Amino acid sequence: MNEIPLIEKAKGYDLLMNEPSKIKELRLKRKAKVRKRRAKKGWIGIIKVDNGIATAEKQQVEGSTIKLKDGTYHAVGEGETVLWNGKFPLVFQWKGKILNLAAIIDGKDETYGQKYIMARMSKDVIKEKRGGFSGIIWLLVIAAVGYGVAKLFHWI
Repeated sequence: MNEIPLIEKAKGYDLLMNEPSKIKELRLKRKAKVRKRRAKKGWIGIIKVDNGIATAEKQQVEGSTIKLKDGTYHAVGEGETVLWNGKFPLVFQWKGKILNLAAIIDGKDETYGQKYIMARMSKDVIKEKRGGFSGIIWLLVIAAVGYGVAKLFHWI
């Protein structure tokens, strides 16, 4: 059998380790890019990774919360927000949970934001509209009563 000596194998691995690797730069998805004008108005890009599939979207931050397209609410603080290439504000969501990168680096696990989320949810609840014709109906009733009173006292 043709066996390569151990020293030759080590030399081959050494050459592989010293060879510069050709790593392609990771590009941000277009759907998650938030330009300066929108970023100033509170918009943020979101990269969602679930079951190995990455999707992107943009949402506006209102009261430290965001509402995703699937209808879920999440609290967003300074620790979760990162700047992609120093330009685009971005948040990562992994398996339904926003990643707090600052807490991961520090080794802390922070749970917060329930008050903000509940306030945002109650704000977004659909409120029942009152009938737009109720004012017109009251005016007609008042006019009819006035006409009846005027007819009764022979003013007309």
